[in-house]
Amino acid sequence: MANSQAFESTRKYGREQAYGEKWQQWQYDSDDKSCPILRARLTINMLKFFCGWTIDEGDDIFGSPEFMYPPPPRLWPVMVELNLPIDKRYKAVTIKQTVRKVVYGSLKSNEHLVVNDYFLQTGPGVILSEQSTFTWMALSEDLRYVFRVDVVNSVTVRTVLRVYEMNDKKWPEPLCWKYGTPEYQALLSTPNARGVAALVIGGFESGTKFISEICTWADPENYCLQMLFVISNPDLL
Repeated sequence: MANSQAFESTRKYGREQAYGEKWQQWQYDSDDKSCPILRARLTINMLKFFCGWTIDEGDDIFGSPEFMYPPPPRLWPVMVELNLPIDKRYKAVTIKQTVRKVVYGSLKSNEHLVVNDYFLQTGPGVILSEQSTFTWMALSEDLRYVFRVDVVNSVTVRTVLRVYEMNDKKWPEPLCWKYGTPEYQALLSTPNARGVAALVIGGFESGTKFISEICTWADPENYCLQMLFVISNPDLL
């Protein structure tokens, strides 16, 4: 414990950075026994037939132009800078699961239905998602960008604001942090970033894909945190 605390105290962002360093390490060495992420083997059919999920990938209707969708407008300025299309080129994927849950009270138990509902959009080399759950469904070898949209997780928001404060930057100024920097490592420790790191670690062969950059900014209308993760090959680090 003492050694761990001493290790953390030498880091600019302490425990968060130390934890983020591990996730950075696991991206190029997922065979490390301490890595909690295994190579993804779950398939869409397994979700459908064994786990009871309903998955609408738009195979029948979203393939035609009139049923494709644009990305959220709050992402457009950044997407334009990246030369990404902002017109109707993004397929919608909806994943739902309805389960029965028994709630026990003092006098009697009540049974009700709980619906788990996830939504993401996929485009050419891009994933746009409010949650990291099931982003692996849109995994492809040409994946270049993952957007986390309207981030509200308190741990993530707190860490982002701390990074801004410690670098004398004004929120919500758009900022990007390169692989290996203390800021990158601190941000990589957050729940929203770990979900993307798990996607990279579990979805690709060890050491073949990396999160090379993490960018943060906010929607000027509601100041909601947006995050961009740039996915690169090792030779571009």
